[in-house]
Amino acid sequence: MNWSKRTLWHVSAWMAYLLYQELEDFIRGGWNERDIAYFISLGSVRIVVFYMFYSLIWPHFLRAGRWPFLIILVPLGILLFPALRYGIEEALYPALLGFGNYKNPTVFSYLQDNLFWRALPITAASIIIYLLEQRREAERIRRELEHGKTSSELAFLRSQLNPHFLFNTLSYLYKEAIQVSPPLGSTILQLSDMLRYTLDSAGKEKVPIEEEVQLLRNYMAIFEKRFNGRFFATLTVIGRELSQKMEPLLLIPFFENAFKHGLTSDPERPVRFELEVGTGILSFRGSNHIIRKQKGPGSGIGLENVKRRLALCYPERYNLSIEHNQDAFTVDLKLKL
Repeated sequence: MNWSKRTLWHVSAWMAYLLYQELEDFIRGGWNERDIAYFISLGSVRIVVFYMFYSLIWPHFLRAGRWPFLIILVPLGILLFPALRYGIEEALYPALLGFGNYKNPTVFSYLQDNLFWRALPITAASIIIYLLEQRREAERIRRELEHGKTSSELAFLRSQLNPHFLFNTLSYLYKEAIQVSPPLGSTILQLSDMLRYTLDSAGKEKVPIEEEVQLLRNYMAIFEKRFNGRFFATLTVIGRELSQKMEPLLLIPFFENAFKHGLTSDPERPVRFELEVGTGILSFRGSNHIIRKQKGPGSGIGLENVKRRLALCYPERYNLSIEHNQDAFTVDLKLKL
């Protein structure tokens, strides 16, 4: 549901709900000045408390599982309802309009009316509607992701040579090259492994992190041999939980971008990558200096692709920071697996 449709749905639902709440009084004898004032105050407090939960507390604390904060914020949010209503109807209205709502209420009766019969239903409605919309959005993203993966895989296969023919050709080239130049044969073998991994992973939702790391090491090794001692880049892997799974081919665009547009020939300023894996968490950081004659870090097509895939595969479970200036490019990715 896009923003405009969601807004229209919310406005319509609120109008129907608030009018229904006051329909009985209107049918009984119409509205007077007091009824209109109380309709505005009670409706406003309901809307404020609802969206405080719906837009702030549930998205930022419930979704992230920050339970200690929820234990504190939920009761405070519920108590805000009677506090706001009291401030409007028992302080503001008497000063401006000359009348209040309650006639000598006890604290118990006031809290009973506002907490149990008004605040709690609004709070319950906010979490039910929030969870239903999140479920609907997750289903939409899942369908979009499945459609995108299917379309991408078909487009990829249609645009490539027959994989078996290609692998057989690479195998032949490897056997011929290894006799003449072992380094060249090794490079062909690494290229074959990369291609096989790319094709195999196209049909998988997740792959072990260790396989992704091997792909990155093969990619770096090919560049090292290509530039014959004039290529300087490092990949540091921290953590032993590499059997955990992640979206395939997610990190290699950062390597491609760095090697294409970054300075790779200066041993004093090498390209640096660091991958740290913990239980359920992946952190990746890359940095490189930019070749001064280039205007920027590139067209950004590969990076935009990564952003799109992150949004589809890890909604609200990642943080991506990309910084670049005339001299350097830095990427920092934190991911909940």
